[in-house]
Amino acid sequence: MRRLFEALDVDYDHWKALTLTALRIDLRASRLGGAHFGHQEVKAAGMLIGQFIFYSAMGVAVALLVWFSTDLFLAATTVVTYVMFMIATTALLDHNAAIVSPDDHAILGFRPVTSRTYFAARLTNMLVYTTVMTTVFSYVPIVAFFVRYGVAVGFATIVAVYASSTATALTMAALYGWLVRTVGPDRLKRTLSYVQF
Repeated sequence: MRRLFEALDVDYDHWKALTLTALRIDLRASRLGGAHFGHQEVKAAGMLIGQFIFYSAMGVAVALLVWFSTDLFLAATTVVTYVMFMIATTALLDHNAAIVSPDDHAILGFRPVTSRTYFAARLTNMLVYTTVMTTVFSYVPIVAFFVRYGVAVGFATIVAVYASSTATALTMAALYGWLVRTVGPDRLKRTLSYVQF
């Protein structure tokens, strides 16, 4: 793997350190982690379990539509739309998982981290985060497709769900990057806080 990163002109050690740190921070501070760890580990674990149950229940609602629908196209469109909407809102509103974090410049600006390495680390962080969220959102509907329509349709659903999730996450990251350049990080952060509220 190190050779691949060297071919892409990405410092593997910096990428690994940045990615692990970003994943720890996102797990503690984002919606996925719910609360800061430390003395509140039990509360944070409870919030993780609560969110897993909440998103699984939403997946059950979509899975019921898959199960009782006589139209495969309608069922597939509903599941993919559901996943894309959830990933888009999560990626936009929870900007810790986005490709650019305005706070990183003050921490990394004077360090010997290239922009290519930083981009690779943030992209990896975002894709890990959205893949986990996609799995939590869609595992129940995927099981419903396997049981209701067979193995071939089930595997096609997996490909469609993860491809649409990745495409949506990358689109939202590009949109977020464009917004940071256009309106500035402070105004964007304030606006996203209002939208989230």
